[in-house]
Amino acid sequence: MKAYYLSKHVFVCVEGRYLVFLDLANDEYFCVAQDDLNSLPISIVGMPRAASRLQRQVGDTMERAESTLTRLISQQIITEDAAGGKSFAAIPMQAVNNSLVDVEPSIRGRARSDETWHFLAASLSATAQLKIRPLKSIIARVILRKAHHSPHQPSPITDRCVELVNAFRRLRPTFPREYLCLFDSLALIEFLARYDVFPDWIFGIQLSPFSAHCWVQRGTTVLNDSVGNVQHYNPIMAV
Repeated sequence: MKAYYLSKHVFVCVEGRYLVFLDLANDEYFCVAQDDLNSLPISIVGMPRAASRLQRQVGDTMERAESTLTRLISQQIITEDAAGGKSFAAIPMQAVNNSLVDVEPSIRGRARSDETWHFLAASLSATAQLKIRPLKSIIARVILRKAHHSPHQPSPITDRCVELVNAFRRLRPTFPREYLCLFDSLALIEFLARYDVFPDWIFGIQLSPFSAHCWVQRGTTVLNDSVGNVQHYNPIMAV
């Protein structure tokens, strides 16, 4: 059986009987039926093979499977090069059981001057990054900064973190941009980084219909979304 590796810029999760790939290099998602790959004499290193429901492969079924493999290779989703690729690994993250949004604490009152300044700087930074930089570059920057300042396992949610998130939520209506999970998550990450707080940035997907979403999480607590909403999504990448 021929072995392939995931390209280093690719992330994947198993959703039912499908594999969903996130290609950061091209900022796109790609969905493949597991049966299509199971019908071919190949494997992706580290990825468990689901039991196939197909009794035999003939005609257009095999043609579709071979076409899928060709696309995965040509778009550099998978590679035969072990040095240039990586094994599949499940995302190491804790299940969420709490949310600062669900609690809905009072966010009224005036923000401190430093909070206002850092909020504006973070929001402008997120706006500029999303306008001029590819997502792959933005993610790499966040990973590098987090590894430099917070190399160990993040601590549980703290009162200080809660205060900062509430300050961000208090100031968010003052910034003239509609809510968008990508912008709001990046802006919050930039804001918290200015106070040396480095949470996780989680990307998730759901099928039927397809939808992609991202949120910010610290330990088992979601900082900018509800538990009920994020539980609809299967995590595909944790930054």
